[in-house]
Amino acid sequence: ESRLAALTSAQVMKDRAIAIGFQPVDPAEITYVPVSGYAPPPAVNMASQETQSSAPVIPPEYTQSLFDWFIERMQAAPSAAGGQP
Repeated sequence: ESRLAALTSAQVMKDRAIAIGFQPVDPAEITYVPVSGYAPPPAVNMASQETQSSAPVIPPEYTQSLFDWFIERMQAAPSAAGGQP
């Protein structure tokens, strides 16, 4: 992936284009030519068509912090001092 990123960087692409004969152009030199009957291809929708469930991906037992788990256990444990046997 890093090699692809390096090969497609703006500077590398510019250097490659110049090497094969392309030349930088002044925007004032560009002429827009409308072509009758041409219909551009429809836009590509990259969004997932599947509806995602709202259920959590991580099971609830893995979302509790160690501190919360400890407090929960301490509150659930019978008191050692004066509690019922």
